[in-house]
Amino acid sequence: AFVETGDPILDGDFTDEREMLARLVESPRVTECLARNLLTFALGATPDDAAECSLDSLAESRGSLRSLLLDVVTSYAFRYRAPLTRADFP
Repeated sequence: AFVETGDPILDGDFTDEREMLARLVESPRVTECLARNLLTFALGATPDDAAECSLDSLAESRGSLRSLLLDVVTSYAFRYRAPLTRADFP
């Protein structure tokens, strides 16, 4: 199947799912997207400007989901996030 994403690592023909997965793991764009979504989920909110520094370091966990998850929960943005209040729950 041919894919066009704008990411040179991902663009082109895939022969099978293993090749596609290998390219996904290699792509910094995919890692950044995963890191942003994991941090958003962990924070319960979209990362603010202060959390952007955490995102930069999270994106360096390329290829290891375990490392990425550990980096999320030990990141400054996660450890020092504002506590939730009753108003946060409908």
